[in-house]
Amino acid sequence: MENLINDKTKLISLSHVTTDTGTRLPPKAICQFAHSRNVIVGFDGAQSIGQFEVNLKDMGCDFYAGTGHKWVLGGWGVGMLYIKKGLFETVKVSWTGNPAASWDKNTDQIQFQNSARRYEFGGRHVPLYNAMGKGIEFVSSLGISVIESRVTDLKQQLINNIIEIPSVKIKSPVSNDISTGMVTFSIDGIRVLT
Repeated sequence: MENLINDKTKLISLSHVTTDTGTRLPPKAICQFAHSRNVIVGFDGAQSIGQFEVNLKDMGCDFYAGTGHKWVLGGWGVGMLYIKKGLFETVKVSWTGNPAASWDKNTDQIQFQNSARRYEFGGRHVPLYNAMGKGIEFVSSLGISVIESRVTDLKQQLINNIIEIPSVKIKSPVSNDISTGMVTFSIDGIRVLT
């Protein structure tokens, strides 16, 4: 990463968990490195939120986005966005919608919300929004540590069984500290078309 950053770099944007191998990147180390060079960091948390504990304060990221349709059992089309409060004035609002701001018709002044809500555009799909909330409640009721443990056990069972097949090669990391519930493998003689 050090070789990729120069004085023009303003933002590093990465997946917290890579979609090709399920590798869990070290967000705290990435943020510390980037911040030491005055670069802000954003993570795509689509494969992480709901699968294992995500502590935004500990990792020190500037942006974190997630989706409702994967590990939090919501639906397609809804998600979540975290923006570090100190960046609200830096990240300008390009488009705005009803929940993002209030408008004083007498002065024609717009007052943006003092939260990530200021970036919402348009209306909400209320059923999906509520479904994501219920999904988060369900995941929380089980406990994220219980989910992470179960996912780790299932991943290990899969790996233990498929490594017995001579033509199969695991592409995902097997170490629990950087692996997730996503297991990628190849089979000799089978070519994937993309």
